[in-house]
Formats: sequence, structure tokens, C-alpha cells
Amino acid sequence: MAASEEIQVRPAIEDDATSIMRLYDDIDQLHTREMPHIFRETNGSTRSASWLRVNLEHPNYLMLVAEQTGTIVGMVEGHFHRVPSSPMYHQRALVMVDTLVVSAAHQRQGIGRLLMEELESWARRSGARDVQLMVWDFNEAAKQFYASLGYHPMYQRLNKPLDDANSKS
Repeated sequence: MAASEEIQVRPAIEDDATSIMRLYDDIDQLHTREMPHIFRETNGSTRSASWLRVNLEHPNYLMLVAEQTGTIVGMVEGHFHRVPSSPMYHQRALVMVDTLVVSAAHQRQGIGRLLMEELESWARRSGARDVQLMVWDFNEAAKQFYASLGYHPMYQRLNKPLDDANSKS
């Protein structure tokens, strides 16, 4: 059976907190390993059930989970934004993806694609004209994944460390 037939994508609920925190821990460890000069080593989750509750209750926030045989194996979260017009910019509505993570054992099975498709559907229903996200430069797999979904770079954010302790960029 194809992964998409086995996977249920649904809005997250507060009872999902433990599984969601485990997914956050996975992505946090990746960032800490690859960018230790930016991300701190942590002992346990950096987020809490109360943090999740506050976000889930916000009307412009969406978190979706991918569930396989009762186990949460992936998650995506995003925020809807209305960007006001200014002398330089047009008014626009967009969804910013904050996090997409699929457990290591379930990657490359179409789960991330399902999560992003559902988030994009929500974005359209909400009136967004774009979905945007940021990817750390070290994460080639994520960049390739998003490119396969039609995402393309808008700009590059450059960094110059000013001391030897922060020389890895």
C-alpha cells in the first residue's frame, strides 16, 4: 500500500503534544548538530504543551500532523499573515511555514508532500496568495524537497562571523 493511503493528515490537537515535542526535538537536534554556533544543546524539549495550546487556539495558526497506524510521524505548522501596503510594497496575504518535520524512519515516503499539500490548501482557503518558508543553507535535502514542490529562492540572507568562535557559517 502506498504511504499516502496509510497516512492520515489532520489538524493537531493538544493530546498530540508528546509526539509533536518528539518531532521538534528531532529537528532541533539536526539544527544543533549542523549549526552549533547558533543553536544550543538542550536537555529535553524546548517547547511545552502550554505553548502548543496557545498556538493551536490562535485563529491564524495551523498545525497539521501526519498519523500512521495511530503514531504521529510528521508535522507542519504555519501562520497566516496580511502584509499591509506601503509606499514600496503591495498589500498581500501569505502563509509562512515555520516547521516541517517527518521522523527519520518515515522520510522519503511522501509524507512531507502530503503535509505541505494540506497546508497549501488551507492557505488558499484563507486567502493567501503565497506560501513562504526559510531553509538553512546546510539542508540540501530540504532545499531539493521544496524545489520539487515548486518553491524557489526569493533572496539570500548572508552572514559574516566577526570572531573565530563563530567562524562556521
